[in-house]
Amino acid sequence: MIAVIVAAGYGTRMYPLTENKAKALLPFWGKTIIDHLLDKLFEVPISKVVIVSNNKFFNDFSKWKETSPYSKRIFLINDGTNAPEEALGWERDLALAFPQINEDFLVLASDTLFGFKMNDFVSKFSKEPLLAVCDVHSLESAKKYGVVELDGDKIISFEEKPMYPKSTLKACLFYYFPLSIKQDVISMLSGGKKEHLIAYLKSKKFQLNAFFFSEYMHDIGDLATYNELKDKN
Repeated sequence: MIAVIVAAGYGTRMYPLTENKAKALLPFWGKTIIDHLLDKLFEVPISKVVIVSNNKFFNDFSKWKETSPYSKRIFLINDGTNAPEEALGWERDLALAFPQINEDFLVLASDTLFGFKMNDFVSKFSKEPLLAVCDVHSLESAKKYGVVELDGDKIISFEEKPMYPKSTLKACLFYYFPLSIKQDVISMLSGGKKEHLIAYLKSKKFQLNAFFFSEYMHDIGDLATYNELKDKN
């Protein structure tokens, strides 16, 4: 299995910390955010981690890779952008990783930390996509995220940042995809569609499954959240 970490965002809500440093490379709980993610991923057999960065911070990621204990299994990709207004979006950054993907794969954000055990997530794998899902316990909070409705472990609806959420269940950007999904992503992007990939897959009648977890989920999206959490471990 391959893991793709999409790390090409610019972290504008965390300025000034991220004006000259990628959010994933910020110190957090004694190491960088991305180091925590790699420690989590390598709880299970991962053959390769592909990290998609922007051009502005690509050299920083290259220097970081040299010091990582996992460096031999890390492959870096530069998406060529230099400013927030040029950002491609995670789906297009994911597509840049496709030449490196020849087996089932994970996709995850570079700024979200999870408390669940990877073995528990892997135990739920099937031939269908699997999404990590948690409860944000507030309809108002749910408006900021991709929101799902469940029937058991089956995802029956998905809405990205809905004005009127149907539940408080957040679909985190931590996905498992079978290799066969690559062509569907390519079809979506080549068709010029800009909808969320999960919404697109639902519209194509894919069965999507949920891995519900109750352990912590830290979405380090803004400066206040980062400052609140970074010294609490």
